This record gives sequence, structure tokens and C-alpha cells, in this order.
Amino acid sequence: MKIKSLLERLFIDSEFKQEIQFLKKIPLFSALSDREAGEVLTIANRKHYSQGEIVFNEGDAGKVFYCILSGAIKGTRQGKEQFRIQAGGYFGEMALIAEIKRSVTVEAAADTELLLIYKVKFDGFLQDNPSAGVKVLHHIAEEYIYRLREKDEHGI
Repeated sequence: MKIKSLLERLFIDSEFKQEIQFLKKIPLFSALSDREAGEVLTIANRKHYSQGEIVFNEGDAGKVFYCILSGAIKGTRQGKEQFRIQAGGYFGEMALIAEIKRSVTVEAAADTELLLIYKVKFDGFLQDNPSAGVKVLHHIAEEYIYRLREKDEHGI
């Protein structure tokens, strides 16, 4: 999206402004400027999942990052529930870095609206917005350091 068009939406479109503020509440995007968050929204797609509908299966290639706009998801491994994430949360962030296989199956735990960001589009965003990319990737690195420390402390 051209900068002029994006700036017009930032100042005129109140729904777009609300979406930007929602996106910035997600820790991964909290350090972005309104313009940068707006650019992320321009590369994202929305998709509705009905309760019980599979988002992806364990072993699938990870090519998409997801933000939960409404509803909830649950992750299972070999049929055993591993986690639940509510609206405002996110999952699949490793897909923004590498196309590794999914370690769990994710399904909608309720009717759910997701924001999808494909790695190929995110790579273009990083090329066009290197400083924003550093902010996002820095958060991902911090999150994984935290998770590794927790696993180490709990002997997992």
C-alpha cells in the first residue's frame, strides 16, 4: 500500500484506527508506530473459523502467523490438549522466521476470527520496514528466551 493511501486511512478511517490499536495491544506488535502497524494490517487477511474447525494440523508446514481477534483456539498434541489462547493472543509466530513443521494441531475452541499474516508477505514487510522488523523480531527472541528459561527451571 502506498504511504499516502496508508496515511489517509490513518487519519480518516476510524475502523482502521481501531484495528491498529487492537494490533498494538498484541505484545508482538506493541512497539510499532501507528504507521508500521497499519502496514502490517495491509498485508494481513482475516478468516473466520467455526467451533471445532481445524486451523492447522500437527506436522503441517508453518507458513502463517495468527492473531486471535475474537473467540479462542486450543492446541493439541496426539489428542491431548496442550494450551488454550483467547482473543488478543497469538500463535504460530515461528512461521515468521522459518517454515518449520507445526508441533501441535490447532482448532477453534469457539467461533473465532483470526488475523493471518503469511511469511512471504511478512518478508516483504521486513524489507520495506527494517526498523519495524527489528522491533517484532526482538520481541520474538525475548519470548523464546523466556520460554527456554522456564523449561530449564522446570526441568522440561
